[in-house]
Amino acid sequence: MNTRVLRHTFFSLLLLISSNWSLCKTETYHDRHDTEESQPANKVSVQEHTLLEKEEDTNPHTNRLSLHEALIKGYIDEARRLIQENRDICKIDEQGATYLHYAAKVKGNKALVELLLEKGITCNSKDIEGRTPLHYAVQERNNEEIVECLLNKGAEREARDDDGYTCLHYAIINGDLEMIKFLLSKEVDIKARDEYGATCIHFASREFGNEAIMKFFLDKGFNRYSKNNDGATCLHYAILTNNMPMVKFLLNIGLDYNDTLTNGATGLHCAAASGSIDMVQFFLDKGFSLNVRDSKGMNSLHYAVQNRTNLAMVKFLLEKGANPSSLDKRGATSFHYAVQEHNNEAIAQSLLDAGAHSDAIDNQGSTALHYAVQEPRNNKMVRFLVDKGLNIHAKNNEGHTCMYYAIQEIENKKMIEFLQSKGLSITV
Repeated sequence: MNTRVLRHTFFSLLLLISSNWSLCKTETYHDRHDTEESQPANKVSVQEHTLLEKEEDTNPHTNRLSLHEALIKGYIDEARRLIQENRDICKIDEQGATYLHYAAKVKGNKALVELLLEKGITCNSKDIEGRTPLHYAVQERNNEEIVECLLNKGAEREARDDDGYTCLHYAIINGDLEMIKFLLSKEVDIKARDEYGATCIHFASREFGNEAIMKFFLDKGFNRYSKNNDGATCLHYAILTNNMPMVKFLLNIGLDYNDTLTNGATGLHCAAASGSIDMVQFFLDKGFSLNVRDSKGMNSLHYAVQNRTNLAMVKFLLEKGANPSSLDKRGATSFHYAVQEHNNEAIAQSLLDAGAHSDAIDNQGSTALHYAVQEPRNNKMVRFLVDKGLNIHAKNNEGHTCMYYAIQEIENKKMIEFLQSKGLSITV
């Protein structure tokens, strides 16, 4: 799994444990978490630039490398020649990356980086994830020469990507203590937080083998108990990434496994959401109960079922005695939560097999169908529920059928057509 996928997986877990109730209401779970952020002012727009052509490794007619490949492979002489020949040096690829982004990743490329800058590529251009060439450069070990070159040419030290990550955060993720020290010598802000309020020690706690980096920042005066915007400590971050060595390290230096987030979520909730059975067992061995609840009344099973990769975890919790019919404060069962996640039919079925009631209603009278239709990608789940016999004509306390919620989503055309084919009026 690549770094971006890992990051987005982590963010989805972080949102899961810190978000508002993802329940049946006008503002849906999808609205809150899948809305695109507006682009930063200096972010490269794909509409404003020509995309890099998807060239092959070599031109079949000339047997010559493309500039893109020459930069990636570090063929400096060939890249220099192609740069001199290239009339449109400011092209970007489908990820919004310029030639400079790629050149910055290859150590020993200082001359090419300088040449590209001379040709007019700005050192602060951003790809579609908001990353500058500096973000790319710090991900390569022993690449201080290019990092310094970019900084000397005006690269913004505190440039942030779309998640609020600075170059220092990237170096921490990469586990590169030497790069971290180098960036700090260049006065990069050691106190920078990402959009969730995570500090350097939060970042350090996420990555395996980062104990030395954690010690480094603690020696710099970081408060080991510092929390992000949602009250998560570095211990919660380590739990979410299944980083057991870091969890044990943090407990040994005084962090408390009883600490909760602002919403009352415990380490056990985090472990259940992340899918690590070993981590859940660790907390059970510490005396935690599967029935411990956060401030919304959610237990570990409520958390686990919202991650569609968590089938093994859900089965483990059920085998340990988790009750599939337990209610949160709004009367929602784990089945209500499970059906909101697309492609989550296997987990929904496992709950039914364990005795969950498919026709359970919450305090607002909403069925699982009322929940499922609010996710535009959830056609399979809606069909699954109808096949299980759920009444599509059922109305909640406000007098609404599931169709009322389905038509709130512009992307729900196929789902609406399916409900109509089952006899449900679009006017209801």
